[in-house]
Amino acid sequence: MNSTIEFKYDTESVPSGSMFLKVCVDRLHGGHSGDDIDKGYANANKVLARFLYQAMAKYDIRICSISGGNLHNAIPRDAQAIIAVPFKDRENIRVDFNIFASEIGNEFHVTEPSVEFRMESTDECSTCMAQQTAKRIISSIVAVFNGVFAMSLDVPGLVETSSNLASVRMNDGIVRMVASPRSSVESAKLAVRDSVAETFRLAGATVTHNDGYP
Repeated sequence: MNSTIEFKYDTESVPSGSMFLKVCVDRLHGGHSGDDIDKGYANANKVLARFLYQAMAKYDIRICSISGGNLHNAIPRDAQAIIAVPFKDRENIRVDFNIFASEIGNEFHVTEPSVEFRMESTDECSTCMAQQTAKRIISSIVAVFNGVFAMSLDVPGLVETSSNLASVRMNDGIVRMVASPRSSVESAKLAVRDSVAETFRLAGATVTHNDGYP
């Protein structure tokens, strides 16, 4: 089934003395969120959120935009964000990003040999997402379960239950995400659905589900 997650957010002015950077994770393998979930491919939304989470804990950065993934049944292969960074931290955050890119490249060196990381200057934004909301959103993406939840005990090698954070979009005061819980066992599908949903609800999101499909 598909779960739709929505965070409402207010905007605020970008602090003076900020510079603007576009942060991109690109050229991941992607793949089908059912057939390929056990292949060890990286999820671009999760990878980008990991960097933003670390950066927000260290610097007074603001998120002006964020997006990643597209199709509800695909593992996202790219994600990007535009962030405002205090000018005094411009060099340090670039160093941190290069270290992060190296670590992720090593972590996924078998399954993601073509991954690209980019951080580049971009045009100014007049407003950004309210900081506390942005922190809750990024923390929830870091926290939410993604990948193989359980393997079948009846059929060797079969993924029984999984979930994929397929897309993240920001528009008109709402950050909207789509996750795809799956299982060949109905009760397990509902369990992983609720696990994903409650992670986001605890962070303040509204979560709805469609009826699902076999």
